[in-house]
Amino acid sequence: MSFTLCAAVASRQVRRHNSMKAPSLGSGTPATQLSEEQALAVMCWAEHRIGEGQRNASAFAWTGRTAHSALHAVGAYFRAIADRQRALRQEISWTRKGWDLQWSAPGMDWQCKELTSSLELFEEGFALKHCVTAYDRDCANGKAAIFQLTRNGQRRLTIEVKISSRLVVQIRGQFNGRAQPEDVIDIKHWCQQLGLQVHPQAW
Repeated sequence: MSFTLCAAVASRQVRRHNSMKAPSLGSGTPATQLSEEQALAVMCWAEHRIGEGQRNASAFAWTGRTAHSALHAVGAYFRAIADRQRALRQEISWTRKGWDLQWSAPGMDWQCKELTSSLELFEEGFALKHCVTAYDRDCANGKAAIFQLTRNGQRRLTIEVKISSRLVVQIRGQFNGRAQPEDVIDIKHWCQQLGLQVHPQAW
């Protein structure tokens, strides 16, 4: 993914998440001293790291990071995504968990469907501009399950469930955006029907 595309992704994130302030990098060097494109790229990478911290119970922190080290990590992050995309030549798949659900109301149809191949994860990540494509090994190894929530056939959210605890640990929309209020109702309905719990930080 180019820095230009990353900047567009992160710009959308920043507008949607007003609580995410510009970090302080290293010895008082604020992200605003980077170019706009670099700063937005760092914010995009940081959102990913925060999500990973929620999955692995390890908090992400800016402490001790310099602008240079953050940019180095950003580059490594997007190179890893590119590597995973190239690896799709060897597609892998896994067994559905049986947690799919469809429901309807007047004028509305919802579906929460598990994605069961590396190709499906790639298509989801490409459509919503996030990095779910990198989760195929966790799914194949039985550690995680990834679900796609649609409303009237339109992609709304990507949901990660930790299999061992039946716990929803990540919920992300386009550009890694958070669930909107109307989506929260839909997810809670799905979880109640399947007996799943939602981690408070998943939202």
